[in-house]
Amino acid sequence: MFKSLLRFYSILFVAMVLVSPPSMIDAASNESGTFNQPLENVKITTSLEDNLITKADKLTFDVWAKDENDHKINASEMKVTNNGTSVPVNWDDTEKTSYTLNLEVGENHVTIIIQDSYILEYKITREFAEDGDVIGTYIFSLEAFTIGLGYLVEPIQVDIIKGDNSAHALDKIVTNSGFNYDHTGTLTNAFYLSYVLDGENQLYTSEPRIPQVLKEMLAGNFDETNYFPGELGEFDFNSFSGWMYAVNNVFPNVGFADFYLKDGDVMRVQYTIALGSDLGGGMGQNFFELVNKDELTKKIAEINSSGNKEEYLLVEPQKKAYDDALEILQKVNALQYEVDFALQHINLAEQR
Repeated sequence: MFKSLLRFYSILFVAMVLVSPPSMIDAASNESGTFNQPLENVKITTSLEDNLITKADKLTFDVWAKDENDHKINASEMKVTNNGTSVPVNWDDTEKTSYTLNLEVGENHVTIIIQDSYILEYKITREFAEDGDVIGTYIFSLEAFTIGLGYLVEPIQVDIIKGDNSAHALDKIVTNSGFNYDHTGTLTNAFYLSYVLDGENQLYTSEPRIPQVLKEMLAGNFDETNYFPGELGEFDFNSFSGWMYAVNNVFPNVGFADFYLKDGDVMRVQYTIALGSDLGGGMGQNFFELVNKDELTKKIAEINSSGNKEEYLLVEPQKKAYDDALEILQKVNALQYEVDFALQHINLAEQR
């Protein structure tokens, strides 16, 4: 009966997470689109990349739009089209609006029209691929830093399969890593990761220990003994806990089933005990400085996924830089300069 009660309240948790604001660090695309009118009073940021070439047939992206008073522009005042066809809104929250493009083979001309006046344009080229083809790679990690368990799955490079959404991707990597999981919804609709469960691998190889700096921010709203052996998920440790995910350092406002990965993405699935405020994805408030760990995560994934990781770590300077990087990545209150230095340390060690 206790589990049934927790399941009942999981719907509330999902709703709260879906409206959580993103980390705005590096939210912009690598190459901005083209404005055909000057934006004197409107600020627009998107996660689209102009002149992108992809084999994916779907692409999820976000738009951050604010008026001259720095207030979010409502989705009703924005219109997105692809080759003249209207693109519906996935989800609109207090920070951003998300969309998913259905890309045509060949050139896709994407327009974002704000308040019927400002138009931002992108060109995206889709190359043909069959369903089931490998169309790129992404970086994956499964993290339980907030309770001191470190990585459940260390950063690795994973193939992107055409036709798969992020729920399919999560299902494959979690099960292939020796864990089971429980969820609500389906792999194609309203998927929510409720629990990661023991499988061939065990979750609790050590006792959970919430970092002291996080305990101080929680102000007593936790219980390190309030969990069930063999599972880790919603409402463990306190009533603010559960699984969230970030892609390219932004917490999507849609579930796994509605997000489609592209080549080069970094997807970090992270355990929170503060409705995201301990991760940088809190609802208007975050406990620690917002940092971007993606580049360092990519570097660790490159090493972990190489065929010569064991030989690589036999070189003492490289092993020390690698170990130091893992320590910084798992630090809940890491500062950006620490993350950047750890990456620099690895690169310098490799040059010796």
